[in-house]
Amino acid sequence: MCALLMCLFMFQDASQDNGDFVVYRAQHWQYTGLANHLHDIQYLESFVAEWNSVLNLPMDIAVRFAECGQANAFYNPEEVSIVMCLELLDYFIGVFTEHSSTAEEAFAKALGAYTFTLHHELGHALVDVLDLPVTGKEEDAVDQLSATIFLDDADPASALPVLDAAFWFLSEAEKQEEAGVPLSDLPFYGEHSLSPARFYNLLCWVYGSNPEEYQFFVTDGLLPESRAVRCPNEYDKFSDAWYRLLDYHWKSEYE
Repeated sequence: MCALLMCLFMFQDASQDNGDFVVYRAQHWQYTGLANHLHDIQYLESFVAEWNSVLNLPMDIAVRFAECGQANAFYNPEEVSIVMCLELLDYFIGVFTEHSSTAEEAFAKALGAYTFTLHHELGHALVDVLDLPVTGKEEDAVDQLSATIFLDDADPASALPVLDAAFWFLSEAEKQEEAGVPLSDLPFYGEHSLSPARFYNLLCWVYGSNPEEYQFFVTDGLLPESRAVRCPNEYDKFSDAWYRLLDYHWKSEYE
């Protein structure tokens, strides 16, 4: 999947494996076709298989699709469950349809943003069940984990889910601007960084992971040079921090 998963070979197993990620299937009404397609392509099944092969867990973590009544995804600590709302993927499809030449392209990009979000929620789950320390906003920290998973790979195609998520945040920011949302109405109080900040964060981290590959971010004016010069060090610091946090929990070899 990515280089982060392969780093288990660098570490010794020191924790006990008493749990797994487990896919829970439920009946769906409004999004039956979408849910069935995701199961047909083994979307969640592939996710849990990859992470179960490399990570020791103290308990099971459920992973499931749900119809939530809103475009959302979340980790529920009471149920120890990652919940991926089908409304969110449907919303992403609508966002990317406006900027794609084919339905297939729109779905691929929507699934990329959805996959970034799934690994963001994975971060929340790991912080909870592994009792990982977090300084600063947890939402920013798990954005960084999700970015690390995809960017710590030599293949530039691995960055696509991060870029798809960045476009989503840019789209959200543009919609707020077009709607004339006053500055005072923006949720500065929220646990999430605002959409424009998350857009620039993701661009910065993609750039920082491979400045030569993504130099056009700066030359094309997508990423201010004043931020870009700090991005390689920024990316190296938080990706190394996540490696260290998970060091104790890697399996010593694939089962």
